[in-house]
Amino acid sequence: MKIEIDAKKISSSPNLFNYENTLDDETKEILNQLKQQLIFGNNSCFLISGYRGAGKTTLVNILKEEIKKSNNKTMFIHLNFSRYEDYSLVLRKLIREIYMTFLNNENYKEIEKKDRELVDSMKLLYERTFFEINNTSNRKMLTELDMKLESSFSIKDIFEKLGPSMAVIFAGVNLSFDFIPNVIKYFNIFLLFGSLVWFIYQSFKLNSYFEKKKTVISELSIKSLYDNEIAEFHLKNMLKDLELQDIKIVFVFDELDKIEKDDEMEKLISDFKPILLSGLASFIVISGQKLYYKFSNANILDDSIMASIFSKSIHIPLTINETLENLFSFYISDPTNLENELLKLYRDSLILNSNRTVRRFINIIIQDLTWQDGKAYLLIEEENIKVYKTDSIILNILNEVIEANIEDSQYDAGIKDFLAYQLFIWIKKMKLKGKVYFAFVDIFNFDENYPEIYPMWCKTPLKDLCNNLIKSLLENNLLESKEEIEAEEKVIYYVWTSEAEIRTEGTINNLDNAKSAILENMIELEKYCREIILDLNDEKGHYILPFNKLINELREINVIDIQLLYQIKNVTKISNKVRHGIKLTDIEENELYNCVSISKMLIYKLIESYCYYVVNSYISNKEYKINNNYIQKNVDFIAQNNQNNHPDLIFEVRYKNSFSGSDKNTIRNLIRKLNDYNLLTQKQNKLILLNFSKDRGRVFEKFANAFYTIIESEYPELKEYIYLFYEHEVDKIFDYRKIESFLDTVATNH
Repeated sequence: MKIEIDAKKISSSPNLFNYENTLDDETKEILNQLKQQLIFGNNSCFLISGYRGAGKTTLVNILKEEIKKSNNKTMFIHLNFSRYEDYSLVLRKLIREIYMTFLNNENYKEIEKKDRELVDSMKLLYERTFFEINNTSNRKMLTELDMKLESSFSIKDIFEKLGPSMAVIFAGVNLSFDFIPNVIKYFNIFLLFGSLVWFIYQSFKLNSYFEKKKTVISELSIKSLYDNEIAEFHLKNMLKDLELQDIKIVFVFDELDKIEKDDEMEKLISDFKPILLSGLASFIVISGQKLYYKFSNANILDDSIMASIFSKSIHIPLTINETLENLFSFYISDPTNLENELLKLYRDSLILNSNRTVRRFINIIIQDLTWQDGKAYLLIEEENIKVYKTDSIILNILNEVIEANIEDSQYDAGIKDFLAYQLFIWIKKMKLKGKVYFAFVDIFNFDENYPEIYPMWCKTPLKDLCNNLIKSLLENNLLESKEEIEAEEKVIYYVWTSEAEIRTEGTINNLDNAKSAILENMIELEKYCREIILDLNDEKGHYILPFNKLINELREINVIDIQLLYQIKNVTKISNKVRHGIKLTDIEENELYNCVSISKMLIYKLIESYCYYVVNSYISNKEYKINNNYIQKNVDFIAQNNQNNHPDLIFEVRYKNSFSGSDKNTIRNLIRKLNDYNLLTQKQNKLILLNFSKDRGRVFEKFANAFYTIIESEYPELKEYIYLFYEHEVDKIFDYRKIESFLDTVATNH
């Protein structure tokens, strides 16, 4: 069934303008109350809790848009916590987000004109979150005393300057008194004395220097500090200044539940306590159920920090079925399709597997989408109708259990969701068991599955709830039970009945997965054995034979050989123990993993043996014979023509329930085998592919398209010599008459 989907409406994050389709009445009332509290009430601290995917962040985004319509002076500051970070880093992020949000606020320009100092201080504080900026103040006092006394004289300079004058004076005096003759006799002495004097006045210089200096310098440096405490101080001042400008701040701390360690989450909340309780802004802390349980337990703990911080706890409930049904209808392009029974069952299966969370519900739909010519479609497989119907019945059972045991209880909304969510988890655990028996403790074990954060008092209600679920599944014939005595105690084991068609993804552990896989393979093997007996014998009495007698009869009529018979019997021993819930030894557990792959191979071997039997019976009175000597390693078997000039028939048996890119390599290998055999026999032979599948034709259609595309483009000369036969499960997968009719067509085409 192909259903067109309006792709513009569907998104893994629901569009805000479509929230009427994603929120139920209870959540809409929560939204309205929170909106009025933030607009008209005092600043407070709120805890918004709920399961992941329930729509917590979507609700806050809707709240933001709703408040923006009526009050554009409210700023929402978002901070996401994907992991734990030191308080200092978170504080810096917070300051950055305030400034960046403020820059994009409609009131920024107006406030910048009114209070430029506020804008500058916010910018400076913002820059400090990236760089180390220091304000430095220096005061310097300088006292300096400088005294100098310096004297210097030169005889040479004096003589050079006074010599001429003294000569003139001496000449004048000598003219007046005539005393030269009296001193002539002393001329030599005078000359010697003059030379000495001349040397002295050329060489001698007398300097005298005196200096006194005193300097006093006094300097005081003041450097501003920047740490968490001061950052908090500036942040609070910023919030006060914004409050004076009528700007209301709402901080949103999102994804706090992604901090895995409880002590780290509590430390972060404790560090923020002074800001959370400052009253300068409102705080919305978004978290999963884990923080909600801590808040619920806070009232019975001594001096718990949770009880003192959050003024109100708001729980976003799991989406009710009706809302998810409306959302699904909203996506369907043609409303007339909604009345189709298959589509309704598919929708119920989606709700069950989504655990009633919007995000997972949408993601499953997106995963199932296929595109063609720019349009999106849901391809709903008709052969899966039993799977969808089983899920629909289980969903109705869960609704009844919830209504009878949870809805009218006195528990808080968060505890009610916790109890309801466990029902979905238990169903998934049961599904993962497949066809393997399981005990109550495999599904519910409080000590192992529920850590300390879960309320201890809920142990008994959970146990009763799980018992009621199993009881309802038994009453609706989806489960069956048996009793075993172990260690002198009675233990009840459960298993899905044949009425329940179970399909799920994932595994609990390798051992459970192996048990489930071998049972599914052996059920399929037994089914095909019975259909082959019925197809070849035409006596319905053989169809109800025990499996052991069934395979013995197949051996007696030579459908299977002795080796295949022993292989089936060996795997059956292990699978019977698993089927009946008998504990396996360590050796048997190790053997189990090997038996899983062997059991899958046995299905193919059985189909190949059946084809060999039918083909051999068909050619027994014709001009062909089966030759097992060649190429058993290359193809399944070859029917050689007795006349050398006539083509031989190369047979390849395939059993596949899926198509992948590797199948193209298989196609090319098969064609190469045909060419190799042609070279060996020196004639043109025919390749016959016998295809079997549980699928209703889609896998074979993809395989055939790929096959003919490769032949047309790479081996066009072989097109007339390759034949494809296909049979799939509708009423039965085996019909030797169809194979013989197909072989008649092949034989007549020369």
